[in-house]
Amino acid sequence: MLPMIHYLFKLSPHSSISKARKSLHRSGLMEIYLIEDKEDGSRLIGGFSEKPLSLKEELPLTLIEETSSIDWTQQAKTFSPCYSEGVLKIDLTPYGVKRAAELLPGEAFGDLSHPTTELMLQLMKDQVNGKVVLDIGSGSGILTIISAMLEAKAAYGVEIDQTALEHSHKNLSLNNLQHVYFYSPEAVPLITPDLILCNMISSEQEVAYTYYPHFQNVTTIITSGVLKTEQEAYLSSCKQKGWNVVHWAEKEGWMGFIFER
Repeated sequence: MLPMIHYLFKLSPHSSISKARKSLHRSGLMEIYLIEDKEDGSRLIGGFSEKPLSLKEELPLTLIEETSSIDWTQQAKTFSPCYSEGVLKIDLTPYGVKRAAELLPGEAFGDLSHPTTELMLQLMKDQVNGKVVLDIGSGSGILTIISAMLEAKAAYGVEIDQTALEHSHKNLSLNNLQHVYFYSPEAVPLITPDLILCNMISSEQEVAYTYYPHFQNVTTIITSGVLKTEQEAYLSSCKQKGWNVVHWAEKEGWMGFIFER
């Protein structure tokens, strides 16, 4: 595998996160993540590329870091309020879990620093107990791991990025849980989930819906990663798939939904 170049950009105030993210993806940036500073309102977009990035259009972005390696522990110390003694400790008491979830620092923080993670937890906390859960685009494994803590019958995470997949296995060991499994897309078994979790932008959700046959038989789907400005078009697309929205939540301009089929 070629060494990856890490990029970190600062987004200009009032500019669209969704448009910037899509444009960076078209330019070749992969594994894109977002960091929002709740104190000063600044927004950072990071990601990786196999070759030097050449932006195909002018964007309201300022490049603040370009490096072939990154110290994720230092990143966690700098940006995550959950960092303590080498790990990220996620307080889950607001979601009915008495113990904290622990994560090792890595490219997919999953530490509630982004509103979509909080939205997913808010929506899934009363939906998981006793169910078989499939978390598509599981990243660090945080939602899969918390599903087990919420007493899922079994929790499966699927992640396309091999580095993130290895990271999720380490996080699973750190939390000492059973009936939790992580797979790459080509290896995920043909289980029949009761609940699908999907925390990714709408264009990535479309790709996932086409690729994974699990969507055809599931009864409940929880999604986030959709901006409020995209809500109307997104819900129209979901309705065409036979997804009926039964509950929604909003946080800082981001939306989360519970659908039933």
